[in-house]
Amino acid sequence: MEGPKIQRLYYSAGDVSEIVQIPTHVLRSWEKKFPRLKPSKSKSGRRLFKPHDLNLVMEIKALKGKGYTDEKICNLLKPTGGEEAVKHEVSTKTETARKDYLIFDIYSGLKEILHILDLE
Repeated sequence: MEGPKIQRLYYSAGDVSEIVQIPTHVLRSWEKKFPRLKPSKSKSGRRLFKPHDLNLVMEIKALKGKGYTDEKICNLLKPTGGEEAVKHEVSTKTETARKDYLIFDIYSGLKEILHILDLE
């Protein structure tokens, strides 16, 4: 039996899509629009999102939810730029998204346990 899942090193585009609740085609378009969103690629060409990429996608979704334009989001996500009020707002939304992710991760772990026990 496997030990508990703590956190993955990489997430697939489908995982990120499900966690953040956006379609994968939107995720692909964000990769083109937002230069900081650059997931790694496997040898077979599949996109692999690290935890910091996942957090960035959550930030982008939170800013889009507040009505910010793509150009404004690009400026806010620059390492040197950003407004403190917006950063605080984004961090609040990101924390909510992280809690949602934690619930999703617990749910996935429980399903995996049920599958191992053949109770599903």
